[in-house]
Amino acid sequence: MKKKKSVTRSIRDEANEVLNKIEHDLTRNSYKSIVRRYIEYCRKEFNVKSLEDCKGYIQVYCDSLDARGLSASTVHTYCAAICKVFNV
Repeated sequence: MKKKKSVTRSIRDEANEVLNKIEHDLTRNSYKSIVRRYIEYCRKEFNVKSLEDCKGYIQVYCDSLDARGLSASTVHTYCAAICKVFNV
């Protein structure tokens, strides 16, 4: 019997379908890591059940990165990766 995927794993797999289309290896791997952390944040803070549910928390997450004192360019990179998944 096949083991059922966790919700987090299912969400991450769905996001990776979009990110796997990025040709540059370094960018693709960096974006995957960023999006993985974003999904973990959404699961922990808001108990989301789908990738679509995560979409509503992009601004909240980006604000939290800024509040942590990350540089503007780092926050931009993180937000760009997340927005790539949602095509926003």
